[in-house]
Amino acid sequence: MLHYRIISEKCSVDGAEHTVYGIAAVGGDGNVICSVGNITPNKEKAERLALLCETAALSPIHLRDVAEDYVVSDTY
Repeated sequence: MLHYRIISEKCSVDGAEHTVYGIAAVGGDGNVICSVGNITPNKEKAERLALLCETAALSPIHLRDVAEDYVVSDTY
């Protein structure tokens, strides 16, 4: 079974450190199949995207495209 979860990382912008969030596709064995980092600085928006991906049973092959569309959409 495939699950989607948020991932976080630190990045530095103009000397200030920020947390940014992305999405990982995780297999039933707990191994990360693929991930897309640095999608948004907003944790709730990343959680919403992870839920959308899981609800839609998104194939991991489409994760990067979906993440890009999500970032440029007005609805996220």
